[in-house]
Amino acid sequence: MGACLSSESGVDLEGKKRSQMIDKKLEEDSRRLRRECKILLLGSGESGKSTIVKQMKIIHQNGYSVEELALYRLTVYKNLMDCAKALIGAYHQFDLEPSSQKVRDYITFLLEYNIDPDPNTPLDPKVGDAVTYLWNDPCTSTVLEHQSEFYLMDSAPYFFEHAKRIAEPDYIPNEADVLRARTKTTGIYETRFTMGQLSIQSTVCLMSEGNEANARSGSIASKTSRPLFSVSR
Repeated sequence: MGACLSSESGVDLEGKKRSQMIDKKLEEDSRRLRRECKILLLGSGESGKSTIVKQMKIIHQNGYSVEELALYRLTVYKNLMDCAKALIGAYHQFDLEPSSQKVRDYITFLLEYNIDPDPNTPLDPKVGDAVTYLWNDPCTSTVLEHQSEFYLMDSAPYFFEHAKRIAEPDYIPNEADVLRARTKTTGIYETRFTMGQLSIQSTVCLMSEGNEANARSGSIASKTSRPLFSVSR
């Protein structure tokens, strides 16, 4: 009889311990969730979603390492060349003639230039000279008066002004370059960081052009051209 009571008492004690452990875990999870903030960024292409995440990383995650910055080199090269060729295309679109033969020669050079897919291969330094000369050509001011009539990346002026630095043989993007770098990406990406006692989880929905078109028919993301924040606590 005594042995039976002792056995039942042991079972009750073990069950009580398990219950206490579960209660403790639930309380810890509750405290953690109270300190967690979730941000959902939605928006169409080039509305600034990725830029916001980059800014969060710079401010709250000690920024980018040299290795991480180097990964953006090829993207910056492509952005610079795409912007230059878009500007040249606008020259043709509006039947504008470059102000000198030198500009014409630079335009021909840029149109024929191809970026090496190896990110460790620098741009030809002549690219920096050509882009800078084109950007400072008087006809460019006339082209920019019609900017609403053709596509030019919003970061174009920045890349044009820094073209010579970007074309240097030992070029490594800085954080300002990374913030302005644009690349077409799709998918859902999460970034986590802490701000004081608050744990923040940022989720970015990046849609392809086809998905964006579908989203415009009913998605909340289609209601604005800017990033849409959805914050939960």
